[in-house]
Amino acid sequence: MNWGTVRRNDADRGAVAGYPTSAAYGGGAPIGGRSALSRHVHADAGLRALAMFAKTDRGTEARILGVAWLALDTAFELGP
Repeated sequence: MNWGTVRRNDADRGAVAGYPTSAAYGGGAPIGGRSALSRHVHADAGLRALAMFAKTDRGTEARILGVAWLALDTAFELGP
């Protein structure tokens, strides 16, 4: 899991338009795995959650994003 703090580069211009200029806090937590289906084929699956929170004059706003994926991978052997 990782957390960070972000300050908008355009905060001064955003303030004129009424957008919050305070720092935002957020982070994400990925999890995933791989399973061999055969010698050359693998299945990958994973989840990732991201969240960002910003203080505004109305309280704290939150943005939450969740992503899931499933993929099949193949490997090729070159040479003799």
